[in-house]
Amino acid sequence: MMRIGIVGGGPECKELLLLLSEYSNYSNYSIATVIDPKKDAPGRVLAEELGIPTFDDYKALNSIEGLQLVVDLSGDVETRKGLMDLIPEDVDLVGKRVIELFMAIMEELHDRITLQRQLTASDSVIAVSKVVYQLTHVIRNALMSTGALTRKLLLDESTPYVTKKTLKKVLKHVEQMEKAVRQACEIALVSTPKLRETDIVPLLQEWCHSFCAEARRYDMEARCHVEEGLPKVMLDRDLFSQVLWHIAEYTLQAIYRTSKTIIFEARLCWDEIIMVFREGGDAEICKTESDGGATVPVIPSRRSHTWLDLCTKIMFEHGGDVRMERKDGKLLSIITVPVRPPRPQAGSDQSRERGAAMTRPPL
Repeated sequence: MMRIGIVGGGPECKELLLLLSEYSNYSNYSIATVIDPKKDAPGRVLAEELGIPTFDDYKALNSIEGLQLVVDLSGDVETRKGLMDLIPEDVDLVGKRVIELFMAIMEELHDRITLQRQLTASDSVIAVSKVVYQLTHVIRNALMSTGALTRKLLLDESTPYVTKKTLKKVLKHVEQMEKAVRQACEIALVSTPKLRETDIVPLLQEWCHSFCAEARRYDMEARCHVEEGLPKVMLDRDLFSQVLWHIAEYTLQAIYRTSKTIIFEARLCWDEIIMVFREGGDAEICKTESDGGATVPVIPSRRSHTWLDLCTKIMFEHGGDVRMERKDGKLLSIITVPVRPPRPQAGSDQSRERGAAMTRPPL
């Protein structure tokens, strides 16, 4: 094992000790001593905390047995000359510039190792999150069916009072399990999107069939409209589907007591595709700045905040957005995805068509 003596206990010594201690379990070396006349020098203080012997005078190096390397971090010319005269020929002496180069290389290697660990962990998280999402989706469907049936029986006047008391207890346990499933879904959302060009129309149309069935679990009717001919967008299909389901579930839970109809619309609005969940009724979702009707942001509950932040983060990495608003007293849950078509050449027919599309009035 290589025994190293350090002369100069300043900040550079502290940084070197921290770096070497991080890899001490994997390296064949040990710090034999740290020498500095200032007892409050940061490197000397750290050395004492680590149990490394410390001295005031570099001449103490003569008392260190098995010393093989001396590192001079003092930056003092006279100290350097004294060390060259003091240490024997079989002990190597290196200066501050060599150590600076060494630390720069070590930091670069540290960054690469950290990045590799993050990539490995990210791949594991993505794999686990997909399994969690599939599992929780199956469980959630069963819970929603049980909850919907229990609520119907509670509202049925023919249900005996004693039975209703039991049903209330059942509903309480179902809601607790729903909360646990939502927390599991939060784990499933922690992934980095892998964007691929996607035809969003068939994706949304297929999703709408499942969404209509989900709305019926809340004793609601879902009306879906997906505009034909929407351009292709860059999406991670799995994460985008999770965001759709979370926003849909939030909206259903927010309005099912006051409304029997939920509307989902997806259409092209300028340079983005906008998807809106809203209560039954008329509400313009693609508007100009001159349009009337104020929108008020909705602040979700603390329980909903975590997964809403995750949804927002995922859509932000898609270049889009997620937001909750109220307009004319009705809840609007909005998801946007940007459209990035290839830029046409100026003066071409495609360019003129694009210009006409961008100046059309609101839908």
